[in-house]
Amino acid sequence: MEHNPLHLLIVEDDADTRANLRDILTLNGHSVETATGMADVLSRTAWSTFGAVILDRKLPDGTAEELLPHLRQVAPEAAVIVVTGFGDLDGAIAAIRHGAADYLLKPISPDLLLSRVTRIAEHRRLALEKSELEHQVRQAEKLAAVGQLTAGLAHEIGTPLNVISGRAEMLLERMAADDPSRGDIERILVQIERITKLVTQMLNFARTRPPEIRPIGLLPLVQEVLALFEHQVRSHHIAVQVDGSGPVSTIRADPDQMQQLLFNLLHNAIDAMPDGGTLTIRIDRTGPRQEGEDATDGCYMRLEIADTGVGIAPEHLTRVFEPFFTTKAVGKGTGLGLAVSHRIVQNHGGRIEVKSEVGEGTVFSAYLPIEPEVDGAAESGRDE
Repeated sequence: MEHNPLHLLIVEDDADTRANLRDILTLNGHSVETATGMADVLSRTAWSTFGAVILDRKLPDGTAEELLPHLRQVAPEAAVIVVTGFGDLDGAIAAIRHGAADYLLKPISPDLLLSRVTRIAEHRRLALEKSELEHQVRQAEKLAAVGQLTAGLAHEIGTPLNVISGRAEMLLERMAADDPSRGDIERILVQIERITKLVTQMLNFARTRPPEIRPIGLLPLVQEVLALFEHQVRSHHIAVQVDGSGPVSTIRADPDQMQQLLFNLLHNAIDAMPDGGTLTIRIDRTGPRQEGEDATDGCYMRLEIADTGVGIAPEHLTRVFEPFFTTKAVGKGTGLGLAVSHRIVQNHGGRIEVKSEVGEGTVFSAYLPIEPEVDGAAESGRDE
């Protein structure tokens, strides 16, 4: 079976040819949709999933050359293979000039068809890997620059903040209990504490110390951090479900960084449900964390935190792990929590993913590696 299956569209008016092509491709692991002509293609709106289009050059209502500009616009990432007869090589060449990636001559050889599709699938895989690598490099450069900036800002803010805080506390100590100005000073101190927390977040983001790895029980740590949100959960009328019934919940990780990861993800989930809802935390053991990874790459602990809150708009999903990106109102979020979480998971050799539907909720899934020598250990706590 093809290791890099594609989602293909076959555009062919002859029913037998269409069925044969579909059967050959589906039997080799590809998913296939079909269309009978140009009008059928032009009426479609969902194009993002197609990796290739197999297009008969002469259709009842048009030609490949007429359809190719539209395909290049709606599905620029999809490779087009034009199918033509032996006596129509000029037409095939014309189609390639209009943007087709390849051509096949009738009658179509199954082996040749599969080899062409396999080549397209491999090119697509390499292009996606290159794009992902370039994105990671850009993200790493951005994180490094932002880290330097935030560290400098945090230290610059911290010095005058300490002076203001100290003087405010001194004034409060000198005031009589019934002094009408006490309330103003207390409000100043509350806002100073808020700024201090922000500075701490900035410094945590800027720090790049390697994790201090040791065996920890993930379920006890979840329960420990969840207890910190007891008041918010109760006041927001949020039902909490914890499922850690799997055979093992032990990982090798930095306890402090795992605590910060959990705090950030739980805080986000609770904020997403201002009118109540359900917070679900699942811990289970899973296989390879990405499609295509070999089982020998090891097992992972999946930490899943799901809410039934407002959800995240599709255009924001690809940016949620960027530093300082936030959809919260001004003063409600720094945009650092998820960026820090992403860095923590990556530093532990894992991966974090997000899925969301507006109005239905969001699921964050962190995949953390389990090392064989700790399987079954540290079930009872985080300090083994």
